[in-house]
Amino acid sequence: MKKTDAQSVPSFIITREAARGKRSRDECSGRRRLPGMPLETDVSYTCPACFEDNAVGIDPGGGSKQRLIEDCPVCCRPIVFTVARERTGDFVLVSAEPES
Repeated sequence: MKKTDAQSVPSFIITREAARGKRSRDECSGRRRLPGMPLETDVSYTCPACFEDNAVGIDPGGGSKQRLIEDCPVCCRPIVFTVARERTGDFVLVSAEPES
């Protein structure tokens, strides 16, 4: 078998584990994820400070209940988000509060 350097391997080649239907590791976070699971999903919210409608990205591999802090892209104030995964697998916003 001929060895090749990493730059010559096309980026669309999937790992052997993913091809066999086994769990694979997300290259960025190192977390295990199922093949076909999206790397990020969005949850809509209204900023508690400026009342603008926005969306925040949620990592599906981060657990069924997550708490994160992100700045509003409009007013730049920090917001504490709590999200939970429903039985359907979709994430819903539990709360979006200003950071104190």
